[in-house]
Amino acid sequence: HATPTNRSHRAELNALADAGILEWRPDGGEICFVFRQELLREAIYATVLPENRRLLHRLIAEALAAQPEAERRPPQILHHFHQAGQIDRTVEYARVVGRRALAIGAFEEAGRALQLATRLQGQVAESTPTDNVRTLLDLSWTRVYLGRLRDAGETARDAGDTAASHGLASLAGQAYVACGQSALLRHEHEDALSEFEMAEHRFEQAGDALSAARARSAQGFVLRTMKRMADGLPLVEDAWAVIRVQGKRSAVLRAAHDYGNVLADLGRAPEALAVFDEAVRIADARTEIAAPGPAEAWVEPAVRSARAIVFARLGRLDEAIVAQTEVYEEGVAQGNRITQTMSSFHLADHLLRAGRLDEAEIFAVRAMELAGMSNMPGRAIRARLILANVDRARGDADGCLEHLEAGEFLARTTVNQESGAADDIWLRLAQPLAEAFEARGEPARSVEVYAEARRRARASVNPELIAWVAAIDAAEGAPQA
Repeated sequence: HATPTNRSHRAELNALADAGILEWRPDGGEICFVFRQELLREAIYATVLPENRRLLHRLIAEALAAQPEAERRPPQILHHFHQAGQIDRTVEYARVVGRRALAIGAFEEAGRALQLATRLQGQVAESTPTDNVRTLLDLSWTRVYLGRLRDAGETARDAGDTAASHGLASLAGQAYVACGQSALLRHEHEDALSEFEMAEHRFEQAGDALSAARARSAQGFVLRTMKRMADGLPLVEDAWAVIRVQGKRSAVLRAAHDYGNVLADLGRAPEALAVFDEAVRIADARTEIAAPGPAEAWVEPAVRSARAIVFARLGRLDEAIVAQTEVYEEGVAQGNRITQTMSSFHLADHLLRAGRLDEAEIFAVRAMELAGMSNMPGRAIRARLILANVDRARGDADGCLEHLEAGEFLARTTVNQESGAADDIWLRLAQPLAEAFEARGEPARSVEVYAEARRRARASVNPELIAWVAAIDAAEGAPQA
C-alpha cells in the first residue's frame, strides 16, 4: 500500500528504494513509496506480530483520515481500520465506501462494503437504529441490482423489522418498497402487491403523502402485470397527477414508468409516449434535486427502456433498437444485472420483430443467462420463447420445438406455482407447444398439454387460460384428457 512520507523517514525510505525493495510514485501532490513486489510485501508483513500489525494499520488509517486528501481515500482508510480491528471506524467508512460505490453503479464494491457494515454495526453502541436501517436498505438495493433477489428481500425484511420495532414508520415504508420490488422481479405478484400496500400504509402513518403516492403507483404497476388493468389504472393515474407536480426527479420518473406502461398495455401507445416524454422534460428541469437514492438506480434506465418498447409498438423499430441498445450498454457499464436482464430481453424482441434473427438470438441467450443468474425464472422462460420464435422464423421446426418444450418444463418446475404469474408464464409456452405437436402429427403429446391446462384451469383465475380450456373443450374433435 502507498504510504505518504514524512521528513524523518525519508532517508530510510530512499535507502530501501535504492536497494530495489521500494519504489516511489506521485500521489495527490505527495511522494509515496510502495513495494516493488507483492510477494516481498507479504513476506515482510508476515514477520510483524499481530498486535503490531493492528497498531500499524490503526496509525496508517488515522494518518490517512487526517489528511486534506482523505475524501479521495475512503477505501484505503476502510481497509486499515478494518485490519486494525477498529469496529466503529470500520462501520463508519464501510458505509461511506458502500454508498459512494452504489451512487456510481459500482455494485460489487458497494455490496462488499455494505455487507461488512451490516455485519459489524450491531457491535457499535453509537450506531442508531436509523443508521442501521439505512445501511440495511442500501445493501438490499445493491443486491437487487446484482440480481441477488432472494437475499435482497431478506435484507429488506430485516430493515423493516428493525424500523418497525423502533417506530420508524417512513423507513419501514422504504423497506416494504424494497421487499415489493424484489418480489415483483421474482414474478411473485401477490406478494409484491401486498408489500407495496403495506408501504403505502407506513408512509401515511409517517405523514409522507408523496411516498404514499409512489407506493400506490407501484401497486398499479403490479396490478398491470396481473392483468388487472381496471384496478391498476386509477392508481397510476392518481399517483402521476400528484407526483408530476410535487415529486422529486426520481419520483417523477418512477410514476411515469408505471403509468406509461399501463397505458401502453391498454393500447394507448401515443399517450404512453407522451407521459414518458413529459417525465423526461420534468426530470431534466429538476436537476437541482440531489442524485437518486439507492432505490432509484433502476428508474431512469427503466423509463428509457419502456419508451423504446413503445417505439416498437408504434412500428418505429429502428428507434426502439437504438434506444434499447443504449439502455443495455449503460447496464453493462454499471454492472447493473437487472437493467442488463430486462433490456437484453426487450432488445431481443425488437430485433426479432425487425427480422434481425442472428442478433435477436444473441440477446435472447444473454437475457436467458442473466435471468437465470438473477433468480428471475419467468424472464428466462420468456427469453426461451423468443428463441423458439427465432427458430420458427428461420424455418427450424425442430429447434423451435426444443425451446418450447424446455420452456414449458421450466414453467412447471422453476416458477413458484402459488404465484398468480405461474399460469400466465406457463400459458405463453403451452399454447404454441400444443400447436407445434398438432402440426407435427403428434396429437398424443398435445393431449398431455391439454390435460395440464385443464388441471390448472380448475384452480386458476387467469381468464386467458380459462378461455383456452373452454375453446379446447368446445372444438369439434378436440383431444380429451
